Order: sequence, then C-alpha cells, then structure tokens
Amino acid sequence: LLFTTTLLVGCGSGSSSEPPAATKATVLVYIEGTNLEDGTCVDETPDKTFVCSWATKNIQEMLKATSSSNVNVVLQTGAADKAVVGEPVDNWRTVRRYVVENQKLVLKDDTLGAKDMGDPKVLTDFITWGQKTYKADKYVLIFWDHGGGVIGGFGGHRVKGEPGFASPLSVTQLKAAVEAAVGNNPANQFELIGFDTCLMATLEVAQAFKGTARYLAASQDVEPGPGWDWTPILNLLAANPGADGAAIGIAIADSYKAKMVTLKQNWITFSVINLAKIDGINTALAAMSKKYSTLLAGSGDGPFVTWSELAMGRSIASDYLFEAVDLLSMFPASDGPEEAALAKATADAVVKSVVGSEIEPVSGLNVMFPTYSVWKQDDELAIYAGLNFLVPEYQALVKNYSDYSVSSVHDLTFGPASLTNSKTMAAKITSANPDLYEQVYVAIHHQLAVISDGKEVTQDVYRGHQPVWSTSKDFSEFSYTSDSKWFMLGGKLASMTSDPTKKKGIQTIRIPVSIERTVPKGGNCSSKTLLCMDGTYDVSWNFDTDKLNETIGFVEVKNNQAIAPQKLSKGDRVFLKYFDMPAAGGATVLGKWKAIDDEDYKFTVGDSEPVFAKAAIPAGKDFAFFGFDLRMKQFVSSSVKLQ
Repeated sequence: LLFTTTLLVGCGSGSSSEPPAATKATVLVYIEGTNLEDGTCVDETPDKTFVCSWATKNIQEMLKATSSSNVNVVLQTGAADKAVVGEPVDNWRTVRRYVVENQKLVLKDDTLGAKDMGDPKVLTDFITWGQKTYKADKYVLIFWDHGGGVIGGFGGHRVKGEPGFASPLSVTQLKAAVEAAVGNNPANQFELIGFDTCLMATLEVAQAFKGTARYLAASQDVEPGPGWDWTPILNLLAANPGADGAAIGIAIADSYKAKMVTLKQNWITFSVINLAKIDGINTALAAMSKKYSTLLAGSGDGPFVTWSELAMGRSIASDYLFEAVDLLSMFPASDGPEEAALAKATADAVVKSVVGSEIEPVSGLNVMFPTYSVWKQDDELAIYAGLNFLVPEYQALVKNYSDYSVSSVHDLTFGPASLTNSKTMAAKITSANPDLYEQVYVAIHHQLAVISDGKEVTQDVYRGHQPVWSTSKDFSEFSYTSDSKWFMLGGKLASMTSDPTKKKGIQTIRIPVSIERTVPKGGNCSSKTLLCMDGTYDVSWNFDTDKLNETIGFVEVKNNQAIAPQKLSKGDRVFLKYFDMPAAGGATVLGKWKAIDDEDYKFTVGDSEPVFAKAAIPAGKDFAFFGFDLRMKQFVSSSVKLQ
C-alpha cells in the first residue's frame, strides 16, 4: 500500500527545475470470496440471516476512501457461488480483474473464465499482470480469504465439486508463486505482503517471504469475517504517499483493532513484521534448537527431563489452531541465554503487535510446535518437514521432540476408580512421571449400539465431560465430588475439551458439534439447500465462581481453515458429539469424536442463542475419569456408579 510522494525542490543558484514525477504505488488484492462472500451469516437478532458478503463490504470500504492518481488499487476476484446485479462485483463465479478509479470499481478483464484461484499459476499471472499494467515504484500484495497458518496455508476452504471451489495454496506454493512473479528484479519486490485472513502471522510465513517483501502484516489468531477496515488504510496512502511498509502495516493494525472494538470483538491479534530482521530470529532459533536437540540426545534422565519441560511449556503457552503457538510463550526469555537472544531478536523484528482487550499480550509471531501430532506422526509433521526454506535446526528439534515422545515416554494409566459417600469418586495415575497429564475430565460412560458395516456393534462412549483438577501435589491423584449437575447446551448433555492448565479460573470450553443449516440457494427462497458444518461451540466458564463468563459462538473448522466465531441461527440443527473410546480402561488406540442422529444428542436452535448452563441429570449413571497426557494420548479409569 505505497504511497506516493511529490518532492518540492527549492530554487538555488538562480535556477529552478520542475519537481520530479510523483512516486506511484500499486496495491494488488487477491480475493477468494468462498463462503465469506456467498455463505449465510447471522445478525445480532438471532432469527435474522443474511448473505455474508464480507468481501463486497470490504470492497465498498475501498470505494469510500479518498482517490489518488498516485495509488492504484487492483483486485482479482472469484471463488464464490454468487452473482448479484448491482453489486460492485456482480459475478463471483468467474475470475475477474478490477481497478478502483474515482471511488468506483471498474472491470478491466473478464476473459479469464472459471479458473481455480488455488492454482499457483493463476496467482503468479495476476501479480505479473498487475505489476506490468500498473507500473509503480512500490508494490503491495494482500491476500483475502481464509487462512490456516503454516499447516493450512491460504484459501481452499471449499472442497472440489462444491460451488466456488478453489484449491488450497500451501505456504510453499505461495512462496513459489510470488517468487515466480517477482523474479530477481528488486524493483518488483513488495513493500508489504498482508493477509486479511486468519492465522498467518507465523515465523514460517515470514521466512517464506523475506526475499520478496520488506514487511508482513497478518494475524496470529482467527480473524472475524468483517476483516480489515480498508477506508483508513487507503486514506493514509492518499494523504501520506511517502509512507513505508511499516507505517502502512501499523495503519492496518490500528484501524483493524478499532473496527473490532466497534464490533465488540475483543479477542483479536495483529502483527507487523520487518522481514529484514528475520535472519536475526533464525540465528537465535538455530542456537536454541541445537541446545534442546543435544539435550534430547543425552543420557540418563536428561532427555526425559528436557522432553517433559518442552511438553509442559507447550501445554501452557498461548496457542492457536493447527499446531501454532506464540513464539515467546513457547520459549520464554527466562528459560536461558538462548531463549533471551530469541526474545530480543523477535522484539527487533516485530514492528507492531496489537491484541484485543480479552487477550494476553503476545510476541506477534507464531511458530509451529506439535501437540496432537507428536505421538502419531501424522500428515502435519510431513507438511512441516517439506518446508525446505525453514531453519533446519528447528525442524530437527520438532522431529527429535516428536520421535522421543513416540519411543521413550511411558503411557499414563488410571488405576481403579473408587467411590466414597456416594458422591466422591477418586482414582490414581500409574506412571513413571504422573506430572505428564495434560487434562483430566470426569465423564459419563455408557455403551452405545451403532451400525458399522451393516452390523450392530457396541461402542464405549464418554460424554458430558467436566474438567477435574488434581488433589495431590505430584498430580498423581484426581477426585470429583458430584453435585448432580452437568454442563448442558440447549438442554442436552454436552461433551467438551478445555485448555490444559493446573489452575481453575476462567477457562475456554470447546464443545465438539456438527451443525446442519437450511439456507436459501441462489437467492431463491423457495429453493433450499442443506449446509453442513463441523467445529466447536465455544464458551468461557469461571470455574472459581461456577458461572458462565461469556458465550463465544460456533467456530467452524474445515480443510485446515478456520472461521471466526459466529452466532447460530434459528432452525440450525446442532448435533452434540460423543467420544468413542475403542478400548475402555486404557489408552491403546486413538479415539474419535463422533456425531449421531439421536434425540439425546441433538437439538434445534430456537429464537435465541442456545443456553449453556449446568443442570441436573438422572441419578445412577456410570462415570469414569477420562484424560490426555502431554502427547494428547488418551486414558480412562474404570467406571463407577455415582448417585
């Protein structure tokens, strides 16, 4: 978003000259509409829904900005199942190119057809065309859609065959596509690359673009659908055309936060990163990684102590979706000289970091460090290993940490559960080191008959989870005293997960759910289609006062992309999931969250948001302790009947 300047040259020695030509800037905005444009959103009045049109609303913000002949705002749009006459972009089903001229959106190219905007070549062609057609002294590139961080990449929220399909662009593909357009020409380097998306303020993304851009502007956390406030950003360019990427990034951050405050979205983050400083982070990260890898390869108790320190640090650090964790929450400066050097290098690189009023201050950069993936060595680690532009010492640390957890950490096992006074249930953990628990719940245990491969089979089911805190200093024993009240959502027994912690206080509760929503199709209210969404319904609960702190809303997660919390709408069918534990009494295999079309597991949203509260359930149920260790490996106790 650069910025033009007119230099006024004074007269001297009896001569004068004409001022030089104004510096021009070209802003390229790559907009994949997807369900952020054609999806169904819910108004503050729960029984009102509307087509989201978040991309259109951001474009309208661009059109309200002061026009400048020295600033080109160039858009490529597509990847949504929507066509509405009279809107700035009246057809999202094909890929189009526009330019903002005198507060109007002017169509410049409608010959591309229905291309896959997740094809790296389509992105490269847009950058090449934009820089050639709208030559400038400085360039900015902005990506607009969903983001999934280093694991999920950009875009691709729709699967193939769905309307508005676009393939996901991995971080490797983004890097290659931008490099193919910029080439070795310094004049084509971007002053700033920004993501009006979720989760892209990561060290890995910064490393990917440090050769093709000067600054990165992005969010560590999920970003609400309304996105940035584009009017003040472009107004800044018109008023201060000499601003550099840092100033533009700061304007993005400040105006974004102000917009979110107005919308009462208080959990946002945003960062501006000086990519010239990334090498300093890499040097410090390499030194720190070597230290931990050496310790993990040591002898005696040293490797286990090192692994458990890393695992415990990971469990309490500020983390985000898809294995992202705040860099300095994971490796705090107080842990040693290597971490202190990393903290200093990070502070030097982060130009600006803003957070909402309900978020603790963070460093401004995430980094991938595994939790769920460490013991099963799944696809996420393979994706990470394939990012050959990252610090190799850190990649080696991630692998060494994961390998150690698979081969050397002993399983946790609950001993038999006991019952006293018909109210208090207790159980002990058997392990070489019980301190390795991650989170423990008490849950209702029963057996559910389901049809699998045409046959009726019995599954061990755990639902109605409630967090339980240890009653011993070494975290080897847990007890639960029943008050006969369990968490309910919409009047139905709710299972949940929560952040791992050894404290009570206010905790975020995540309830695994599937949502079915009937929505208008193509603007014709008589033609309906069923939208199926998967994710969690989130609230925060104060476990000290045993009261609801805040209702956050439904967070959809799909194809490694996240959508910021949304309200549910009238008529939504909510399916509460249960946990299928194939081997009761021990963590021998990985269980799964599942949904079932059963009256006890579902409800329909009425005129208002579903109520999350505690309520009594019938006595005489079988209960068990259920938990995870620091590898997120599952374990359960035996069951007892609690009155």
